[in-house]
Amino acid sequence: MSKGSCGEVRSQLIRAFDRDFINENEFNDLKKDYADLSKMISGFMKYLKTTEHNGNKFNRS
Repeated sequence: MSKGSCGEVRSQLIRAFDRDFINENEFNDLKKDYADLSKMISGFMKYLKTTEHNGNKFNRS
């Protein structure tokens, strides 16, 4: 869900740039930030899939 939201923000950044709401430097900085965030989310998702720790909700009797 969060990775999809990150993609939506990147899409809206393009629209904001095309309509001159943000300048090219802001666009490039934000685009890079959201690309980095997407990579971090992917890494966290991979970690969650491979970890042995499942959290409290999986330990209920």
